[in-house]
Amino acid sequence: MLNLEKFKTLHYKSKGTELYVEMSLKQTWKAGASIAKGGIEFSPNILTEEVFSMPKKGGVNGIFSSTIPLNYGGNLIDNFKLTFKEGKKVEFTAEIGYEILKNLLETDQRAKYLGEIALIPVDFMVGSENLSIDGIDEDRNLIPIFRNGNWVM
Repeated sequence: MLNLEKFKTLHYKSKGTELYVEMSLKQTWKAGASIAKGGIEFSPNILTEEVFSMPKKGGVNGIFSSTIPLNYGGNLIDNFKLTFKEGKKVEFTAEIGYEILKNLLETDQRAKYLGEIALIPVDFMVGSENLSIDGIDEDRNLIPIFRNGNWVM
């Protein structure tokens, strides 16, 4: 269904998050399914509902606030915010694990950009019961994708 929509932009809105993600016109949405011998589709990771794609490199703008701590190498990064401008992370804060987050974001130039966006009811960072995501098409029509942290599409 997402591949048929060809969204121009995704708008994420939740407590502390107001993020606009521009999508490529050549966007392709993928999921966790695989094809077995004989052409039978199956899900090797039964629990996944994740659907993912790639944003336009310079098209991410706004603020993303975490809702769940990130465990990175046994270290927690919690209550963090990332501010994006023209695709690049330009500011960040973290109440816990600031130096770890800083080191991650300074790994190389590509670490300052989103390489993937995923749609899943409780994502490890942005998912919550308050999350709404709208797709915006080329005619600026809003198509609800998530409401209250769950699929509506």
